[in-house]
Amino acid sequence: CWLYSLLSSQAYFWLVVLAKRTALRAGRRRWLLARLVGSQQFEAAVAPWINTEILAFLYRRLGARIGRRVQMDAFFALDHDRVAVGDNVVFGHGVSFETDETDDDDDDETALLSPPARSSSKPRLARTGVEIATDAEVLDHCHLELGARVESRALVGST
Repeated sequence: CWLYSLLSSQAYFWLVVLAKRTALRAGRRRWLLARLVGSQQFEAAVAPWINTEILAFLYRRLGARIGRRVQMDAFFALDHDRVAVGDNVVFGHGVSFETDETDDDDDDETALLSPPARSSSKPRLARTGVEIATDAEVLDHCHLELGARVESRALVGST
């Protein structure tokens, strides 16, 4: 039944919100969120709300700062607290943000497949997140790195 599917996907979304707010250590929380946010169930939870204010509301619950009148598709970010989007922004399909503080050596996908080690030998650097200013447009399949800032009325595309 479609109603059961919708309700179960929304319950999954609120499980992700709950997992994000738990008192787990940062490494364990990162691993858990990578699993939860990257799953098909998460995509199913946000898909019915694409291009609506409800989707912006859902991402705000995850910690993203989303402005008013943002026309957006679902985007991928591991740490939503580091995403800031101004008013009147337009997103395309498949946009992703690099919001993780790990070093570039850990950039491969295998780092997300297993739980993190108990101790980290390299210190993490504090960096800014991803910011998209008012009236900007981010087109389909763009990937914005940590520290990126899209200026007001700018257009970002990919090849």
